[in-house]
Amino acid sequence: MGTSKKNRQHKHEAGQRPWRDVSTFAGGPGQKWTRWASWGVVGGLLLVCAAIWVAFPDRAPTPAAGPAPATTTKPSAPASASVCPATVESTEIPQAGPADISWTALYGNAWPTSAAIGPTKTVDGIAQCFQHSPAGAALAAVNIIQSTRTVDTVTAQKILATQFVQNAGLETATAELTKTYATQPPEGRVWGRVVGFKVESYRPDQAVLLLVEYWPQRGQYTGYDVTVAWVDGDWKVQLTSDGQTSRNGDITVDPTGFTRWETPATTR
Repeated sequence: MGTSKKNRQHKHEAGQRPWRDVSTFAGGPGQKWTRWASWGVVGGLLLVCAAIWVAFPDRAPTPAAGPAPATTTKPSAPASASVCPATVESTEIPQAGPADISWTALYGNAWPTSAAIGPTKTVDGIAQCFQHSPAGAALAAVNIIQSTRTVDTVTAQKILATQFVQNAGLETATAELTKTYATQPPEGRVWGRVVGFKVESYRPDQAVLLLVEYWPQRGQYTGYDVTVAWVDGDWKVQLTSDGQTSRNGDITVDPTGFTRWETPATTR
């Protein structure tokens, strides 16, 4: 679902998600060279074997040592794989924000948390561990995105490494975020007011959430979808293959078409 030219201009003026507008890095200049180099190595080995056969026709040639078999190294599991306790599981779609909602505020940005639903632990400065439920998925999505927006480059990189699904899109986003945040300190970033969410789909292993923000300077509600996956006992944000948070970008949202967290006193 797209946005109008006018809305796109509003987004640009408001400085939304500077790290989401990323370039696509498909392939690279080294791939063709690698293939041709491989064929050169094979050709060279054939010539060596032929020379040995000519010099010693009555002896079988000694096979040239082939390349070592390829091995796949599995990345080490992030800290959340072992630190999150067992959680209550539910598939119930929440119709309201958490009963015990509280707000974390930083540089004028604020987002909801819940002692019961998450985050329930802080490991190496990163808040994590969310309930295995639609409510937990929604809180994980808003917490991970908002905390990434409002920290310095080093902390943002740490969040990306531990609370995002490790895929090619993440590599692209990490490179773009590092470049952008180097010249844009946290206090200089402008975001909409976090106001609500909508569970668009839910499975125990994956959920898609619409996160809604309000822009008081133009009286507009906008939303963007975020996919989270249940990995190693916690929810993690899953970026698109080209490093985007959202598949569709920002859309205008009906004020009655989502579930409100609650209006934080820090942003009234």
